[in-house]
Amino acid sequence: MPALRTSIVLCTFNGASFLEPQVASLFAQEHAPDEIVAVDDASVDGSFALLEELSSHSPVPMCVYRNEATLGAARNFERAIALARGDVIFLCDQDDVWSPGKTRTLIAPFESDERVMLVHSDAALVDAELRPLGVSLFQALGLSERERTLEDRSRAFEVLLKRSIVTGATAAIRRDVIEWAVPFPPEWLHDEWLAVIASLRGRLIRIDRPLIRYRQHGANQIGAQRRGIVEKLKFVLANGGDYQRRKLARMRHLRARLSELAAEPAALRLTERTLEHAGARASLSAARWLRIPTVLRELVNLHYFRYSSGWTSAIRDLVGPIDSELR
Repeated sequence: MPALRTSIVLCTFNGASFLEPQVASLFAQEHAPDEIVAVDDASVDGSFALLEELSSHSPVPMCVYRNEATLGAARNFERAIALARGDVIFLCDQDDVWSPGKTRTLIAPFESDERVMLVHSDAALVDAELRPLGVSLFQALGLSERERTLEDRSRAFEVLLKRSIVTGATAAIRRDVIEWAVPFPPEWLHDEWLAVIASLRGRLIRIDRPLIRYRQHGANQIGAQRRGIVEKLKFVLANGGDYQRRKLARMRHLRARLSELAAEPAALRLTERTLEHAGARASLSAARWLRIPTVLRELVNLHYFRYSSGWTSAIRDLVGPIDSELR
């Protein structure tokens, strides 16, 4: 296979305090990218000026752009990806630090198998000062053996319909995925959407070792936390109706996109069943005792285990809050 061109797309928003170490780690990659595309989302902290200054020292072509108005993370990444020219695109956040071998490790599966559409890795969680938190991203996500097996058997779509296991900052994506994915739907985070679409186009490959230091700090737009049992229960009970409203909207959009793309019938059927389950959960009454028949039915039919997070989802539906906007 011919050598694949690679692009790193770096999106920034008021990230000046963390930007220099991240960009330095991009410059230090053992497998240098063909280009770096940086798009600043109308920052007011000097991020754009810093990017311009850093680009003057880049060992590879580095283009810097600035949005006139703030687009938000998903739309900013969509714009950055559109500006990139690589066959394989690495997603890059502003506040992490990459290991020197990251691009070399992630590009290898793409070069050896044209069916590979996305490669993602584990990450070491660190605090704002890059001090280790003693846990990896996959550990914080609680990535199960079943989820790993499904992904390894090219059945990642089944996992991703339930929850995201791909974090954009650790991922590289083949350009073929982008043609199916744009425009990014507003109901989905950009990395979740790209992972779902990639799983429909081909294989996802997981690298079970940390290739970035993934900062966890107060300004994270999206982070990872490892919760204990008590913290998990509190989180479950505090996130009910709003979560279901978003889940329902996401599944509706996915079903519409799959129909447009003439996706495999099996994927469309699974999406339909997940949508039906999401609809049942979204229709639950504000009165908890009235929820019991629906929850029992979905438990007996094993829908909570096939299309949600099992007992965790059932408990949330029985005792958690229900957003009035669902009705």
